[in-house]
Formats: sequence, C-alpha cells, structure tokens
Amino acid sequence: MPQATVDAGRAALAGLQAQLEEQQAQWELARLQSERQQRMAADGATRSEEVQQAEAALKTAAARIKNLQAQIVQTQSTLQGNETLLGFTNIYAPMSGTVISIEAKAGQTLNATYQTPTLLRIADLSTMTVWTEVSEADVRQVKPGMAVYFKTLGADDRRWQGTVRQVLPAPPKPEGTSTSTPLAPSSNKVILYTVLFDVDNPDGELMPQMTAQVSFIVAAARQVVAVPVPALTAIEGKPGQFQLRVLGADDEVQTREVSIGVRNRLRAEVRSGVEEGERIITGEKTENRGPRRFQL
Repeated sequence: MPQATVDAGRAALAGLQAQLEEQQAQWELARLQSERQQRMAADGATRSEEVQQAEAALKTAAARIKNLQAQIVQTQSTLQGNETLLGFTNIYAPMSGTVISIEAKAGQTLNATYQTPTLLRIADLSTMTVWTEVSEADVRQVKPGMAVYFKTLGADDRRWQGTVRQVLPAPPKPEGTSTSTPLAPSSNKVILYTVLFDVDNPDGELMPQMTAQVSFIVAAARQVVAVPVPALTAIEGKPGQFQLRVLGADDEVQTREVSIGVRNRLRAEVRSGVEEGERIITGEKTENRGPRRFQL
C-alpha cells in the first residue's frame, strides 16, 4: 500500500535522525577527550597510545556522522518519491458539482495503462446544456444567438428558454463506421446535426438525460394582426402577397390583397390590407338538404 510505504519511510527517517543526534553527542565527547589527551601529552602526563586512541575515536565519530547524514539524504529522497506516488492515489474532482453516478467500487483494481478509468461522474446541475438534433433540411436556419425554448415530458405546463450557443459542424459519426467523406451520397437516411444551448436550472427541476421537445424561434411578431392561414390564397408572381376575403358591413364579400409577414402553420401576420376587428372568411359550407320529392 502506498500509505504504508510512506509511513515506513517516515519512521526510518525519524530513526536515522535520532541516530544522528546520538552520534553527534558521541563526536562531542570524543572531541573533548582528544583535547584533554593533547593537553596531557604536552605536560607529559599521558602515553602517546592514549592520544592516538582519542584522535581515532574522534575521526570515527565524524565518519559515522557523515554516514548517517548520507543515509538521511537517501531516505529523504526515497520518501519524497513515495509521497509523490501516494499523491497520485488521491482523486480530486476537476469541478464542483453533484455526483450523478459511481462507476468504480471500493477495492476495485484500476488499470490506467491504455485508457483512463472512469471512477464517477460529476455534473454542475445549476446550468444544463441541451443537446438537440436538427435535420439537414432545417439546420441552415439555426444560428448562434437564436432564441429557443423547450418542454420536458411530464412538465407540459412549464417552458424553459435559452439561446443557441453552438451548431456542431458535422453530424455524429455512426458507430462502426470509418471517417466520413465531406459529402455523403444520397440515401433515405435523415442526417441530423447537433445544436447546443444552455439553460439555467436553479431549482434542480432539470436532470441529466431528460427528453426535451425543442422549438427554435426563427422569427417572431408581437401585438400584430393575425389571420388563419387557410383564409389566404397565394397570388402568382407576387411573393408575400395573398388574397383574403372579408365580410363587409352589409355582409357583402370583399376580396382584399394583403401583405404577409411572420407565419406558422396556423396563423400569419398581416402587415397591410386588413384591420383589426374585421370579419374574415376562412371557408364555405354548402348546405345539403337531401333529395327532393315530387307528387304526381
């Protein structure tokens, strides 16, 4: 275990430092004895053998101190390497967030030789990123900064809003295929591109992997006159111009030429040709009275 190796190294270093302190005390004692023998030799009160033994003891104590100091340096170097390895066993999250899944179990052996192992997944749920797919027929209309809103399953009464952050330039590569060519040959398969946008999630109502029904706002008009699309008849050769039948004050039918702005599948903005409050003819119903009977 890395922790046990570090603990053993620290204990060994502490033991060597204690031995060094002891040996330094022995060196100090040998120095005092050598100096005393030198003074006694000057007075002729000791033998030369005693002086030589004192000097040898002093040199031996100094050599042992150098040996212990070398061992301490070596042990410190080894301990530093083991502490570095121990630091590698500590896993730090790259960001603050919420643990949404745990991939590894306690005691499991992890091998990071070829691929970095996944221990757990952390997500910042305060801001969610929506990944939505747009068909190649519509993706040209989607631009960064475009307004967008969506609803989730089971929460039809709430609508989240945001703006497009990015349109990925290439569709996801299907599994088991090689690198695709810039333009794929025509096929019946619909090509979908990925669009990303962020949305605030302060109450945590949105959760990862939720299904969203996304709508992009290509154009918008507020506080305008709108008419039903079935009431409009396109005028050939005049883009944006339509015919519209209106009931006058005496219920007479009037045909107006109107200019259309923003429209969807149900309603269209009328920019000119009709005023608010006028009655629009959207269709006609023929009354069927059934077969007539004659008596002869």
